[in-house]
Amino acid sequence: MALAEFWIEVRDRNPLFQYGVSPPDWPRIRAAELDSELMLKDGWSSFGALKGYDEKDFEFLTESERDRLTALVTQFNALAPALYDASYPRPPNQNKTRLAELTEQTRPLIRDIVLLLEQDRYFSPDALRYGKLVERELERHLPEVVVELRFFMGKDWSGDPGFYAWAFIAEEETATDEKLFALSRKVRPLIEDAMHRVAKGYYIYLSFRGVGETIAQDEDEEVSV
Repeated sequence: MALAEFWIEVRDRNPLFQYGVSPPDWPRIRAAELDSELMLKDGWSSFGALKGYDEKDFEFLTESERDRLTALVTQFNALAPALYDASYPRPPNQNKTRLAELTEQTRPLIRDIVLLLEQDRYFSPDALRYGKLVERELERHLPEVVVELRFFMGKDWSGDPGFYAWAFIAEEETATDEKLFALSRKVRPLIEDAMHRVAKGYYIYLSFRGVGETIAQDEDEEVSV
């Protein structure tokens, strides 16, 4: 539960989180755009410390990713109480300079936490965990033309647990149906097998898309557990 709590805490501070948008249709979050949005929409600064973080919940990350996330959260939470107090000054309008200073110190930290969790690729806490594990299984096995994978976990149309993945393919490989089908036949077993290994008990759904456009088919294809 701690992972889910922390993931939601970060989501609530992410001004670019796309509520109500289908996962594969999300635009990727870029650092410069996120930084600008955090400057314009500063409500995140009044939320206080990030709750629920436990390094042990993130063993699916690489050691370097986990160390960086721990350092960012530690730094952010060290400043968060003062930032919270400065956001609700008594009397009002007091310590505006202090608030501005603290915001400048904490904004890069929350920006980098959001970017590290990649909530534009992993659309739920479990999707983050299992998606990272799938990518670890596939490391050095996928062809370079598979540009990106995205993951979501939730109930399928029948109410059963579903594990969804979208593989984004380089455009030169989607120029014709024949090229796409050939690549799909080669790549599909690799991804589906990895999904089955790390998420036993889930129904697996895999779709293919070209980078920059929707070219996928079999979006509702179900692979038995």
